[in-house]
Amino acid sequence: MIHEAEDFPSPVDGTSHRLLHAAVGPRPAGGYPLLLLLDGDTTFDPAISHARSLNRPIVVAGLGYGKIERDVIVARRYYDLTTKAPDDAIPRAAGSPVPRTGGRDAYVALLQKTVAPRLSHLYPIDPTRMTLFGHSLGGAFCLHQLYDGEGPFTDFAVADPSIWWNGGELWQRTLAWTGPARQGTTTVSITTSGRRGQRPGQSAVDARRTADLRAGPGGRAVAERLTKLPHLAVSYADFPEETHGSLKPVAARGAVESTLIR
Repeated sequence: MIHEAEDFPSPVDGTSHRLLHAAVGPRPAGGYPLLLLLDGDTTFDPAISHARSLNRPIVVAGLGYGKIERDVIVARRYYDLTTKAPDDAIPRAAGSPVPRTGGRDAYVALLQKTVAPRLSHLYPIDPTRMTLFGHSLGGAFCLHQLYDGEGPFTDFAVADPSIWWNGGELWQRTLAWTGPARQGTTTVSITTSGRRGQRPGQSAVDARRTADLRAGPGGRAVAERLTKLPHLAVSYADFPEETHGSLKPVAARGAVESTLIR
């Protein structure tokens, strides 16, 4: 599969990130629509493969960490995609180290100051068709970006968002938000999975604690709330046979389609 990959440091904390990107099809008159996927190490391949099968103009990019250990990626996601949370609000196995949290502002700066300008330099991007995709904590990150109303992204694709994070703070933002301030219609695509599998080796006690922390409203409730607000085009799809993990490539392919439909 032909694509470009480049590594660069965060302008805020110097940590290394990898950006994968490729264009499909001839340049449209108004520029390419852009789909930027978080967790690009695992979401870029299914998305770009699907985009090429559809053979319609689009730039697909994935922001990840490169070929490093899974545990390191998990820890970095907990920091990059989250607000600061107390130790007892973080799901983890008994006796395991507490991940660092609260790096969301630095990650926002990375997207706005480095990633988006780099892609706009490499490709003629249509600034009115820039979609951000995220899964799980990445989905929660996308919703925060939607509610913040800042940055270059005009549309959002969200899979199994972690609404429960930090005592459900994102659900409170969802209830309080009154809609986008930007002109035009913002497209929001939300997908959820139906099965919740237990992690390999997870004890029954840890599984119950994790389930308790993650209880409460999910993607469906967010979609129902956002549908009531002005200037939003909201779509919702549930995949009952998918698990939280197996939903990720399915949702990444769906994000390609929602980007092209926009």
